[in-house]
Amino acid sequence: MLALSPGLTSTEFFDVLGGDAYSGSYQTPADVVRTALRALDRGAPRPSITSGRLNATVTSGVRLLTRKRTVLAAAAAAANATRRAGASTSSPAPSPSK
Repeated sequence: MLALSPGLTSTEFFDVLGGDAYSGSYQTPADVVRTALRALDRGAPRPSITSGRLNATVTSGVRLLTRKRTVLAAAAAAANATRRAGASTSSPAPSPSK
């Protein structure tokens, strides 16, 4: 048995969400499958793996933080993502009429 945490993967989910939902890098579904198969090919795979360098780095980094710092970092990341999404979807302010 293997638990796989793929992170952001380029699927139709993000197409429905809108192209500006996240501007970072995505993995392809083939990358995720390749990671899973590579893990299963090992004689004794770890029970849980994370695919994608950024996703693995973030997952590992969280282990070094206290729970409070992890929650604060997640809140800050969510606020930044919300601000970016709002900025990209908001319409420009109307120009004043004379």
